[in-house]
Amino acid sequence: MSSKVILVEGDTEYILLEKFFELETGKKSNLSDMHIISVGGKRFKRYMEVARLLKIKTAVITDNDKDYQKKMIYIHLNYLYIIVIRKSVMIFFQKN
Repeated sequence: MSSKVILVEGDTEYILLEKFFELETGKKSNLSDMHIISVGGKRFKRYMEVARLLKIKTAVITDNDKDYQKKMIYIHLNYLYIIVIRKSVMIFFQKN
């Protein structure tokens, strides 16, 4: 089991992030202590709850659809840092 996870919305983000990771590190993410998981939409909350229970460091990369991010921020405010990349992309990750 990985100690770090990056959650993305879908297949496109998964493919891109895998390639970015490989270009940056020279290795595939599944050969490191970090995994990239496509959650198939906006189902981050459940994954984050499980990761929190298992003490897995988690980052979420999502686009900024409507008020979804505001809800995520409110729900997970006590353990999230938030990075805004332009107005359309937000990255959430755990403080610890």
